[in-house]
Amino acid sequence: MTSLDNIEELIIKGSQEALEKTNEGVDAYDFSEFARLSVNDIYSGRIQSFLKSIEKIYSNNKIGKALDLGGGSGIMAIEFVNKYPQVKGVIFEHPKVVKVPLQLIKEKDIGDKVTVVSGDFNKDDIGSGYDLIIASGIIDFSGNNPEVLIKKMYDALNPGGLIYLVSHEVSEDYLKPKEAIVGWLSSHLEGLDILLTKKRVVDSLEKVGFTKIKEDISKETTSRIQGEFYQKNK
Repeated sequence: MTSLDNIEELIIKGSQEALEKTNEGVDAYDFSEFARLSVNDIYSGRIQSFLKSIEKIYSNNKIGKALDLGGGSGIMAIEFVNKYPQVKGVIFEHPKVVKVPLQLIKEKDIGDKVTVVSGDFNKDDIGSGYDLIIASGIIDFSGNNPEVLIKKMYDALNPGGLIYLVSHEVSEDYLKPKEAIVGWLSSHLEGLDILLTKKRVVDSLEKVGFTKIKEDISKETTSRIQGEFYQKNK
């Protein structure tokens, strides 16, 4: 999320024309710093909730290859392969951010388990043969046509593969949840249009061919940020 420290200046000067044209957050913010600062937050419930959910979803499934798409620090993928050593992990991040997961992989000495791929997930190939794709907070950065990125993930998954999706779950009137609306307010004032409604995201997933896993996987989790699993139709 972004700071409101310069909100008065943004209101007076208005949005940036260049940002309105590209609608790419990486042009406006230091996502490398965001990734670095998010590590402690991820360890404060989010990763625990994810791993608890995975236990239920994959109790009778084998995972060979997992992708953390736009993974930031890559902690989700790193801790996932630590728990499931048989998994080959891939972290896909923007060239301006990859130094963060690369450093963490080096510190944790798990270069044999996790690789980092540099690229723009909206423009570049993200690989294939995945059994799981972690898509945490990235759908909002897919531009005005989220179906394109969702279709790319669909094609990258093996039959029956899953997406673990975390979105801001924005209401149709763009008033809730207040943390997300206020948190990204300055970005909108600068000219970015990056929040998608929950309905838009779900409709796009279903249009591409994903089905939501109906199991109650969040009952015992601890994070205020909950993810949902969607399965590629076999």
